[in-house]
Amino acid sequence: MDTFGPYRDEQRPFQQLLVEHRLGLVSLVNRLRAEQRFIADTGGASVRARHMVRAVVRFGPSSPLGVAISDELFVTLTAADRGPAQGFDQNRAFVGLNWRLNDWQLELGYMNVFVDRPAPASDRLLHALTVMVVFTAP
Repeated sequence: MDTFGPYRDEQRPFQQLLVEHRLGLVSLVNRLRAEQRFIADTGGASVRARHMVRAVVRFGPSSPLGVAISDELFVTLTAADRGPAQGFDQNRAFVGLNWRLNDWQLELGYMNVFVDRPAPASDRLLHALTVMVVFTAP
C-alpha cells in the first residue's frame, strides 16, 4: 500500500510474541510484532510496532461457527529519510464470521483500514471484504 510516496520495494523482517487464551466459548489472541522496514531509496531502516487484539466467540460449546473481532494498531517508532514518519501509522478493525473445521478455519468479514498519511496527502479510509483461510498444524 502506498503510504508515504510512490511505490518502492520493501522488505519487512519481523519478530512477534503471540499469546492465546481460551475462556469458555471465547478464544482471545494478543499479538505484539516489531517490524524492521527496509525500503528502497530511503535513509535506512524504519522500525514499526504492531499490536493486535483478537477474539472469536463461538455460538455454542460444539459449534463450528463464531464471530471474529479484531483491532490492530500500527505505530512507526523510528522514521527514515524519504520514508515513513514517526508516530501513528494505521489501524485495522475487523468483524466477521469464523467457521472452524478440524485444523482449518475460514473467516469472511469486513475490515476497516485507516491509514495516516503525511500532509499534503490526505489520509485514507479503506473498506475491504476479507477472506482468510488458516491451517493449524497438529
